[in-house]
Amino acid sequence: MSSRPTHPPLSTPSTLSTLSTLSTLFTLSTLSTLFTLSTLSTLFTWFTMFHRSSPLSPVAPVNSSNLKT
Repeated sequence: MSSRPTHPPLSTPSTLSTLSTLSTLFTLSTLSTLFTLSTLSTLFTWFTMFHRSSPLSPVAPVNSSNLKT
């Protein structure tokens, strides 16, 4: 009797541990992907903001001086 109940628990934890490992890996990969995407989008937003703001401030006086002359 004691040997019969021990067999299913032995097989069940191995399946559970495999599933848990797979789910952990999937969660980690999903989180890392989301983190990478958010970081890239943040960098792109910052780059776009700086790229737009830095040319616009010098361009405005240049255009006004061009219009005067």
